[in-house]
Amino acid sequence: MKSYISGVLTLKDKGKIERYKKFYEALGKVCEEFGIKAFVPHLKPKNDIMSARKLYNIDKKEVLTSDIIIAYLGDPSFGVGMELAYADLCNIPIILLYEKGKYVTRFCLGIPNVKCIIRFSDFEECLEILRNVLSFALHGDSFKLRCHSCVHSQECYYECILHGTRGKCYFERRKDA
Repeated sequence: MKSYISGVLTLKDKGKIERYKKFYEALGKVCEEFGIKAFVPHLKPKNDIMSARKLYNIDKKEVLTSDIIIAYLGDPSFGVGMELAYADLCNIPIILLYEKGKYVTRFCLGIPNVKCIIRFSDFEECLEILRNVLSFALHGDSFKLRCHSCVHSQECYYECILHGTRGKCYFERRKDA
């Protein structure tokens, strides 16, 4: 299996970008804990000096050959939007990540191939929730998270994410977990 880690890489605030890069690398490591090879775009060789066309071709190919896309939406990015559109057109499952309280466009939230939306307080919490999601997806382990937008019980399991009814499930760590 192969994952593509998507997220904003171009902002004026270089300190913020460096924090995001470390987060993307941590997401990749979580995937690798489960035997999922992770493509983290900023880690490819000579990324800073590569032409725009070459970067586009490489990233598009990586998205289209991935089994799952994990996308951070905490800051807007045209590139992330394009990656999500390509993934959707090719029926590649998508996991969306963003902080509680951040505004995320409904267009992205409504993508049919989004299988899970993780809202979190900090990056560490996001990594913990992602581990739970991947654990169940690959090994059938259940986890206890509070689901905020499905009709099922308060303790939802991964199948709730894939229940197939209208709407997506928003997961965050339960206060009592």
